[in-house]
Amino acid sequence: MKKLFTFLLLSTFLGCGSLDLYKDYGTVKGWGYKEMPPSQVTTSGDAFYTIKLSDKSYSVAGLVKDGDGEYYYNSLWQDLGWYKDIDGDWSGAYNVHRPKRGHLYFHLKRGVAIYFYPQKTFNAFKVTLDSPTEDLELTN
Repeated sequence: MKKLFTFLLLSTFLGCGSLDLYKDYGTVKGWGYKEMPPSQVTTSGDAFYTIKLSDKSYSVAGLVKDGDGEYYYNSLWQDLGWYKDIDGDWSGAYNVHRPKRGHLYFHLKRGVAIYFYPQKTFNAFKVTLDSPTEDLELTN
């Protein structure tokens, strides 16, 4: 019995360690988010934000094209528990997370970020893993 209690206690504490992955960001249902003023967001294709985790970093740059931005926008809303009603408007229960204007939401596995402008618009951006730079020695 004592071993079972210890196992349950340790698995609870060790299992919660993954929640610290986004320690500098808020998280909700697989999406990280960070407050960001619109003046920092650029659609030029240049990286405008770096998501830094303990062992990796990801760059946010370049618009998602060919209508896929709308797809990821809808995915974000659905992941947060929203659905489209008969009129095509988003509806949700009282306890669902409402995306915040002026925030960048990102999903590392999908490689996408959605920025909600203070006005009722959004843009979808690509999220890419930054390759580590290593100094290589040339040998003869």
